[in-house]
Amino acid sequence: MNRTRPSRLASRFHALMASETGSTMVEMLVAGFISTVFLLAAGMAYLVNQNSYRRNTEKLRLQQTATLALEEMEKKIRIGARAGIPAANRITIYDQAGVELTRFRLSNIGPNFKLFEQNSVLAQQELITLSFVPNRDTTAVVITLTLEDNYKNRVTMRGSALLRNHLDMRNIRNPNS
Repeated sequence: MNRTRPSRLASRFHALMASETGSTMVEMLVAGFISTVFLLAAGMAYLVNQNSYRRNTEKLRLQQTATLALEEMEKKIRIGARAGIPAANRITIYDQAGVELTRFRLSNIGPNFKLFEQNSVLAQQELITLSFVPNRDTTAVVITLTLEDNYKNRVTMRGSALLRNHLDMRNIRNPNS
């Protein structure tokens, strides 16, 4: 049988490896560096994920606030008989006797603008635009609302409301009167 003998270099390598019982300082430093790189990458991924989650949560809250504010304004406008719109960002709703029911306005608190109903804040986020546009005979009002949060997310919503107690609207419902 013809056996090949291992080379001298291989036998020395095996002898060296067999006699080595621990890791060298260089191996420990390399392993520590690689571990640090992986930990930093994982930490950065976690922070980016948390920031994205926070921004998406704020955008959802902004959309919900805009929806609720618009629905509240539409509901209050619908119960009125007359709408007074002295400026594009103010509206006052009156009943049939001319008594004020409610009013909505864009007003500033410090440097930020907020949406108010009467004297209470209706939306905590910064209000960018609010406009009320009546139709020709003021039986309907179109509302445009734009809100912005701290992350500069913007939501614009548009709705309209008919003044159901308006004299012209009552005549449409009952053509015989």
